Amino acid sequence: MIIFEPLLLIAALGALHYFIREGVPIYGDSMALFLATGFLPFYLFVHSSRGLSKDLTYEREYPVVNDADIQIARLLIEVVRNAIISIGLYSAIYFYGIDEAAPTSYLPIIQSSLVLIALSLGIGLMNSALISVFQPWALIYGPLSRGLFFGSGIYSVVDFYPARIRDIIEWNPLAHCIMWFRTGFYPDYPTFTLNQSYATMCAGVILTLGFVAFYSRAR
Repeated sequence: MIIFEPLLLIAALGALHYFIREGVPIYGDSMALFLATGFLPFYLFVHSSRGLSKDLTYEREYPVVNDADIQIARLLIEVVRNAIISIGLYSAIYFYGIDEAAPTSYLPIIQSSLVLIALSLGIGLMNSALISVFQPWALIYGPLSRGLFFGSGIYSVVDFYPARIRDIIEWNPLAHCIMWFRTGFYPDYPTFTLNQSYATMCAGVILTLGFVAFYSRAR
């Protein structure tokens, strides 16, 4: 289900926008590609942070493996899974005839992905610490994280929003990461709102807080 969820959402939203906009993509030559460059970075964050947001009590039955090892393994699984899905989907779109699916620059894709991984690791570690003292948080975080879907610029171009809406969205580091990610596919992508330094700073602060919370949690 984790593999097919973003694909199904891309297909559903793509079909909806196709009928609403009469086949005109929001940006670029392909609606599927535009949505994929928003959904897949977002799901890298959501699934990585959720994968780390689990109680570690039962894992301690294996004394050879410590909690940090478990969290690193969980993160790597999510990152590799997202990479496989992304490469497969972008390749399929490219071979379908959409040349834009071949990145023009890999550097912003790699940079934004690393920031997303840092964000998800920090959030996941904080959640893991919180769950150790308040287990219902594991059920609460999922819906909350998906709520970010509507304020991260996944199915829209943030710079095309009215100024009052941009002023709100620009506080969300995920929105900056998605804009940053898209510049690897669209060289002329609108980046008036994009602030790479802000996204990186947020990731650094959240990651630091995550490590502090994780290593000081109740055991």
